[in-house]
Amino acid sequence: MNLLIASHSACHERQLLFYRELSKHFDNTVVIGPNKWAGLSLQNSTQEGFITRGLPVVNQGSLTLFQFIALETTLQLPIIPKIDLFLIQEEWWSRATENLLATANRIGAKKILFTWENIHRPYEREKETINQADAIICGNNDAEQIIRDSGYRGFIYQLPQVGIDTTLFSPPPESPEKIHDLVFCGRPVVEKGIDTIQEAAKNNNWKLLILSNLSYRELPAQLARARIFVTLPKDTPYWKEQSGGYSSLEALSCGLPVITTDCGAIPQYIPKRIAKILKQETDMEKALTAAVKKLLSSQSDTAGARQYIVENYSNQVVAKHTAEAMEEL
Repeated sequence: MNLLIASHSACHERQLLFYRELSKHFDNTVVIGPNKWAGLSLQNSTQEGFITRGLPVVNQGSLTLFQFIALETTLQLPIIPKIDLFLIQEEWWSRATENLLATANRIGAKKILFTWENIHRPYEREKETINQADAIICGNNDAEQIIRDSGYRGFIYQLPQVGIDTTLFSPPPESPEKIHDLVFCGRPVVEKGIDTIQEAAKNNNWKLLILSNLSYRELPAQLARARIFVTLPKDTPYWKEQSGGYSSLEALSCGLPVITTDCGAIPQYIPKRIAKILKQETDMEKALTAAVKKLLSSQSDTAGARQYIVENYSNQVVAKHTAEAMEEL
């Protein structure tokens, strides 16, 4: 079988590492993504069984309005095989999804949507769009409930969008000097609790490392220089965590103790036994301070946490489950 994947996130190394693993389950895999998006780009590459094509987009940066340009022309290239399955990793309310579904219909491919939208957003063409899919992969419980409430009666699976490269994100052979007490990785915004983290670090004279816009392959080495990974996402009317927080999962895979919250889907992805999960309704700075002090004063055994990530969220495991779901079609 030949698989086509389209995603605005395809230009991110995390996605590409997963797609390469997923491609092992198919005869040929073609990945379509933007040639420019938020400072990243998907490069054109042709390898045996794995092809990537970066396409121009209109309305770059808008998840709602962006669209790929020249997709169907690209699919007519001699190197592109006949597509059997089309995995669309865009939300069902995106204009891109409407166009990608239309393309799938024209080329006669089975259509699989991915969604982790866990806040229902009324959309006038919701049922029409969703019901075109032959299957829908949901990234969390709330996303699945939204799809079921829409009246969709096709195949529904619940799986992560991508996995973790547990070889790249692994404890270093020799532990480097821990020059930072805390490390935060991701967008340094209020929704991620960066204000509380910075205040707690300041009040306790903790050394805080903030990793943002760093090369993906550089992350493991930087994470290894810190004692504790911390992120404090909070539910908002317009956003809540749609997974376990991939940076948290990667930190756990590296063997770092993790402090996070019960925001959105985090408790579904990360059980309490492998990380410290703070309740959002508490005095967050006070709770964070207590959790950090406890971890700094004790020797944490993180081998079990890493093993949990390897067994449940490694690229190999997630790719296998994703391929099995799609092959049912």
